[in-house]
Amino acid sequence: MRIRKKRLAALGAAALMLAVTALTSGCGGTRYNVDYGGRKDLFSNAKDSYPAGKKVRLVIPHPADDVSYQFYADGKEVRYDYSERKGLTIEFVMPGHDIRLTSSEDSDMES
Repeated sequence: MRIRKKRLAALGAAALMLAVTALTSGCGGTRYNVDYGGRKDLFSNAKDSYPAGKKVRLVIPHPADDVSYQFYADGKEVRYDYSERKGLTIEFVMPGHDIRLTSSEDSDMES
């Protein structure tokens, strides 16, 4: 009986250590803000914040056909993909600090 209590105590301590590790390593840990520069509504799935290390995938479901887009996270260019089914998708890994996501659009229409 005494050994069983020690095993339960050891299992409880191990579970507590795993929970603390998960909380401090990004699983429910600190979240960092994304400033969309007033363009958050451009993306169908944008959130205000993400944990560091999270792969962020943002979607513009119906981008304009005659526009070339460029995206930047903290001044560094972010690549994008386009598919007929999903629309325009950008991806980046959230750093351990707040970021500013900016975009620019150039019209492909000839004058």
